[in-house]
Amino acid sequence: MCDYKRTGARHSPLRTADLKPTSAVPIAGANDRRVALTFTPEVGGAAFVIGTLPEVTLGTGLVVVPTGGSFCLSVETHGDLVKQPWYAIAGSAVTIAFVDTTEE
Repeated sequence: MCDYKRTGARHSPLRTADLKPTSAVPIAGANDRRVALTFTPEVGGAAFVIGTLPEVTLGTGLVVVPTGGSFCLSVETHGDLVKQPWYAIAGSAVTIAFVDTTEE
């Protein structure tokens, strides 16, 4: 999971998003209170790509692979990038899970 040292942080419920190979989908809107985003690929599922632009493609963005385990972005490590809106796309249909951690 993420390493963050903020006080008053809380986890959102585990969320899921159904990704398609045809176009990126919005998965987390911009949030100034966000301190971390943790993405978890489906075991045995397809790799997927996340990015902060709606035009994210399979050739751009950050790749999350099933064999790599959870992928975490935190304010501590990545700064305000975490607070941006996030989009995702996959090479084949796949469901991803993620936790959006915010500060109270």
